[in-house]
Amino acid sequence: MADHTFTDASSLTSPETIVATWGGSTANCYTTYAYANDWIAGNVLDPTPWTSATVTQRTAALLTATRQVDSRQYIYDRKYGDQTLELPRVLPSGAPLSALPYDTTVVSELEERMENDVKYATCLQAVHVLKQLSYASHETMRMAGVKALSKVVGPVTESFQYGSAEESRSTQGGRNNPLCEDALSYLRNWMTSRKIYRG
Repeated sequence: MADHTFTDASSLTSPETIVATWGGSTANCYTTYAYANDWIAGNVLDPTPWTSATVTQRTAALLTATRQVDSRQYIYDRKYGDQTLELPRVLPSGAPLSALPYDTTVVSELEERMENDVKYATCLQAVHVLKQLSYASHETMRMAGVKALSKVVGPVTESFQYGSAEESRSTQGGRNNPLCEDALSYLRNWMTSRKIYRG
């Protein structure tokens, strides 16, 4: 199974070029840098992880977020045979978001909704990836299976308790399930369960 864990954006020294053509054969991101910058500034309650990051870190976070979005299973098949990313998907006239059959106009509206949902999810996930940079020491301790830790500095007491990595498998937005809940809320309409093929 492929490892879809988060990449430390601070370790990258030069930003990779973002190619954000929806359904493109060379696309590597679901949103442009400019779109993400504007959308995060206007829609994220606490954009500090994004605004305090460098351009290199932000770019790396968007690319990492796209890979994490692509780590999930989505409905139907890829729309274009040569697209590099998992989305967009083909939406047949009997798509499951409504019990009623609908015409080409409605399918087109759903495709537009899919594109917007995926852009929003990628932006939110990029912020989550950058926020994780501050979790490094906690993540290391959690992975080591530290069960409890207390620190006392003057009148302030800090306490941490972690389970083992096995106990945290289902943690939303963790290493084993890298998508944060905010991103998942936009992607759920387009997701499906993993398929198993038997020969």
